[in-house]
Amino acid sequence: MFPVDYASAFIDEENKEIHVEILMDYVVPNIGSRALGFTSKVTPEEFENYVKLANAGLEKHWSRPVMLNGIEYNMKVTGKMSSDGMPMTLANPGSPIWKDQSSRSRNPHPVLSGNLYRVPEQSEAEYKAVAAHEIGHGFLSDAFGIDYSWTHEGTSTMGGKVNKDAPVEPAKGPVPLMPYSNRNRAALNVTERTLASEEDARTILALASRRNK
Repeated sequence: MFPVDYASAFIDEENKEIHVEILMDYVVPNIGSRALGFTSKVTPEEFENYVKLANAGLEKHWSRPVMLNGIEYNMKVTGKMSSDGMPMTLANPGSPIWKDQSSRSRNPHPVLSGNLYRVPEQSEAEYKAVAAHEIGHGFLSDAFGIDYSWTHEGTSTMGGKVNKDAPVEPAKGPVPLMPYSNRNRAALNVTERTLASEEDARTILALASRRNK
């Protein structure tokens, strides 16, 4: 039922701005997941950096212009640590015997909490985009259900395999954050151009409670 506990918004009518705050309950991998080999230990320094990058990803890839009642507003999304937030484990990859089960980020919200992995070959920009995508699964699941979220808005199977008829990555302009796309060799700077669609950004507003400032 709306609103969710982890999202709140302030609409600044004078400056035509919308400030959205997302509470995130970031945690380190628990002993059980490490013992099973699904994750490995995260140092305090790594955890602090992962929190910073994940929140930066939220801001970069979810902040955008949106139209409300025919008027354009500049929507800015920020993340904040809170025990009341959406749960997300910030992890390093675990044992290779589990293959992508111990290295592929996922957020099966609200069934289970998400795992956001930082793999060695991943740039900071790529990590930010993955974080924004995985956190976005929480928005879609709460608004439209897990079928819509886990199939990436109808562009993949429930297991995350890209559909053959999914859109091709655009060569220019924004690349949608939440749907899956088929690769386009002519598309450059895909990570940098990745942005939540206006419809998905408005979904956060539907989920968010209103605050005075």
